[in-house]
Amino acid sequence: MHKRLKLFFISISILILIVSCNFNNNSNSTSESQLQADIPEENYTDVDYIADLGLMRGHLIAAKELLDGGSPGQAQYHLAHPLEELYTQIEPTLEKQGINTDKFRKSLEQLYDQAKFKPYSQEIKNTPWESVKNIQSGIDDFFEKNPQSREFVEKVFLSILETSAEEYEAGIGRNCKIVAPIEYQDSYGFVKYVKEELSRASWVPDATRDKFQPILEQLLVAWSPGKPFQGDINNNNPDCSIALSSKGNESSVYPPEYPVMTGQQVLDVVKRISTNPQN
Repeated sequence: MHKRLKLFFISISILILIVSCNFNNNSNSTSESQLQADIPEENYTDVDYIADLGLMRGHLIAAKELLDGGSPGQAQYHLAHPLEELYTQIEPTLEKQGINTDKFRKSLEQLYDQAKFKPYSQEIKNTPWESVKNIQSGIDDFFEKNPQSREFVEKVFLSILETSAEEYEAGIGRNCKIVAPIEYQDSYGFVKYVKEELSRASWVPDATRDKFQPILEQLLVAWSPGKPFQGDINNNNPDCSIALSSKGNESSVYPPEYPVMTGQQVLDVVKRISTNPQN
């Protein structure tokens, strides 16, 4: 009798183990399929691809300034975002463009680890980042192999700037203070990327430079630690549309307690670019 009970409990234990394994496998399968469903590859355009590479570059710009400013903890978020938010989306197109995806991904992972464990090392402070070179090479190679129209280039920049405006808005709380510094810093890095490409890239038409550069200078004021706007402190839903100052002093990604502009003001500046007549 004792042996039968023992065999019975052993059998039940094995059965539970099998059921548990099957449940876990099914759960993982569902999770992976859901992740894939979030990325409709057939709708992913070349504009999306170049814009996403630009967003990656913008994240690293923000991270570099934070590291240089002695804030490695905040920089970590911006080093993680290219991998967590963007890499899966761009990987199929990277492969189509003949880019070594293992090398591309590993350079991002290594940068994240180096900045996490040795944020003040020579590799981080004074050595050009391999991941930055890979991203920039991916963008430049695309335009070299696939010459594009001025309209295409401007769509890419506007996509990045609109994302920046969304992130800026997300960073501001109902009390008119910056409550989400990471989003605020994201938006800064994205605008700085567009500014860098306008002055650097050979694939940017001169007419696009003339159209974007003056308004970008107005836009970058939004990340200054100058005199901020404030809302009505007697109102539970403060009106953040009244600015005390339209310009700040120097750029800052840390950030200040209050932003200089409202999210709507940033978006209005971006819209002025898109509504400007073609030069």
